[in-house]
Amino acid sequence: MLSSPLIQTTILHYLSLIPILAYSHVKNQHLYTAYATIITLSSTLSTVWHYMGEPDNEWLVADYSAAAVWGIYNIILVERIEHTLLAHVIYLELMILAMNHSIDYCVRKKLVNYVDWHSCWHVASAIKSLYISYLLCSR
Repeated sequence: MLSSPLIQTTILHYLSLIPILAYSHVKNQHLYTAYATIITLSSTLSTVWHYMGEPDNEWLVADYSAAAVWGIYNIILVERIEHTLLAHVIYLELMILAMNHSIDYCVRKKLVNYVDWHSCWHVASAIKSLYISYLLCSR
């Protein structure tokens, strides 16, 4: 089960911690400590949910809720730290959300394979998350 592409690609989200560790000297360190906690919690919940076979229960709610908190915190941080990037970050968050919904729609219509396409979405989401983390932490 740990060899599942869904788990392997979910783990990529932990890479978003790298800019926090690399720029540990930044001001507003308390904001980045919370950010690291949110990234770790969200990534862990998602990994566990995929490992459990994606049950439609409280694990699903916890996974999606943590992901929503992460996205909202990205927006809050960018507004506080570098508000000129706000539209850029909101666009990236919405683009990843739309991609996820599009894949879910295509899976329901049996147009695409869930594991393959959702794994691709994880990679795109992890890249987006690493990029936003870098934007925020390097300021």
